Amino acid sequence: MLDRISEVSVEDKDQVILNTLAGVNGLTTSEIAKVIGLSSRATRTRLVKLLELGLVIEIGTSPKDPKRKYYLRGT
Repeated sequence: MLDRISEVSVEDKDQVILNTLAGVNGLTTSEIAKVIGLSSRATRTRLVKLLELGLVIEIGTSPKDPKRKYYLRGT
């Protein structure tokens, strides 16, 4: 999986998100935001990009579920 990440160009903050998700069993947007030092909204924007690249997946009851969690794809 790490080979795939290295093939895709991601910004430093995005790489921090990926590294953080690699070490845990899912995190919410607000939990990730605290780790990377950005607002929840800015973090969500980055997560959407990572979702589109296929690097992370989200699991929740709906797109507006505040408790949805993000996982590194393949873990």
